[in-house]
Amino acid sequence: MLSVGGRLEDTSGSDDAYWRLLARLWTGDMTLVVIENDMLPTPAQVQGLLACHEPWCAHPYQLPGGVMPALGLAKFSRDLQRACPDLLRAVGEMTGDGVPPRHWVHLDVRVDRALRGRGVELHLHPGSVRHLRRPLPVLQGSTPMAYRYRWDSPHTTPDEVSGVGPVMSGQEFESDEPVIHPYAVLLEGRKSKGDKPAEPQE
Repeated sequence: MLSVGGRLEDTSGSDDAYWRLLARLWTGDMTLVVIENDMLPTPAQVQGLLACHEPWCAHPYQLPGGVMPALGLAKFSRDLQRACPDLLRAVGEMTGDGVPPRHWVHLDVRVDRALRGRGVELHLHPGSVRHLRRPLPVLQGSTPMAYRYRWDSPHTTPDEVSGVGPVMSGQEFESDEPVIHPYAVLLEGRKSKGDKPAEPQE
């Protein structure tokens, strides 16, 4: 997409390189469109984001939890950056979801949380983007143990997650196998299926 004024950036050097790139580009000097390396949008999809007057836009694409928007193809307007100049600093300080600060794994979730916390709503563009990388597989297991997760996304999963059925935003669920997805926040490791948390001792 260099034909629309883009440039290639290498974020493979460290787990926080993606965050550092966004923090460096979040200047308010120009509209920022993120196209991740495994996305193949059409020129019309990119031009549609650039022409849209909404401050925060994205196209959905296939993820392990279903088709939903994330950072794969997203736009942040110049005015949005100027209105929220400290957004990436706040994103970089977020913790409590089992992932180190500034890590790329939950960067999309944290950007989403930070923007919605400032009253900014995502404008979803119609049409899925082709995602070249196959979704990460759910690891197979055969024991009567379970992992407990919280679905930490503003969106309900559009299809089943690890065989547990659709999961609502903020809902907790159990899975026989590890769920590899940035919106699935691990609450407890492998425990006997259906176990409740231990009661606090007096």
